[in-house]
Amino acid sequence: MIAEGRPVNPITIKPYFPADQMVGDLTMFAYVIRLASEAVTISSAYDYGRGVIEMWARHQLIATAQDLDALARNMPVDMTLEKIIG
Repeated sequence: MIAEGRPVNPITIKPYFPADQMVGDLTMFAYVIRLASEAVTISSAYDYGRGVIEMWARHQLIATAQDLDALARNMPVDMTLEKIIG
């Protein structure tokens, strides 16, 4: 369809889906409609990407804090606080 220059959207591809096939509790067509309506659009892609990066950074910060907590609780005898912080 794309190669022919025709629009591809849930309505134009509906005839290609079997009417009785289910995806979970939805028909295949209802699933495609839901998928299209919940897709990230170009206009919101930047904000979505920033949110993903922010959550990743928070996850990294939490993991580092947990590692420091474990190290502080089970600090080897030859380890000093300056070595942990530095």
